[in-house]
Amino acid sequence: MRLKQSDTSRVVYFVAVDITDLYTRETSLTNGAVWYSIDGGAQTSMTTPTMTHIANGVFKLAIDEAGIVTLGAGVDEAELVLHVTADEISPVTMVHEVFREKVTAGRTLAIAADGSVDLVTLVTTTTTNTDMRGTDSAALASVCTETRLAELAAANLPTDIDAILVDTGTTLPASIAAIATAAGQPGLE
Repeated sequence: MRLKQSDTSRVVYFVAVDITDLYTRETSLTNGAVWYSIDGGAQTSMTTPTMTHIANGVFKLAIDEAGIVTLGAGVDEAELVLHVTADEISPVTMVHEVFREKVTAGRTLAIAADGSVDLVTLVTTTTTNTDMRGTDSAALASVCTETRLAELAAANLPTDIDAILVDTGTTLPASIAAIATAAGQPGLE
């Protein structure tokens, strides 16, 4: 079972069997005690373990002490070992996971019928992001104007390409002839 960090309202279950025959289920506990260790830490005894018989030897143990479900700084999940003893039962050892919640339980993102995202607030303005890494999208956005976009429009591209071809068609042959002559190879053009 997974136990949420700091949640002292949960219970875990165990089966208590007779210490002599290791088979008969016990329905009451005498001198019950519980110790725990979380994330390899020290063995710590519960102050007042609350163990309640449910039925047929099945007990519930209240996880009602904060230390049982307290994770160290920077730890998001850890194993919790619980060890239960009583005079008439074979010792019971359980292992559970304690985890640090990263999202609010019961809340999910969903796409609404109109295509908007539920549970997200969209805004029309943003602030300057001073810690951007890689491509500076803010700088790109600042130079991307309607006028510059119009220059790249499909109608303008053929004109731009024609202008490049005229320029290279009139200047490139003369440049090649000059290079050939300078290299002592006239007529290579």
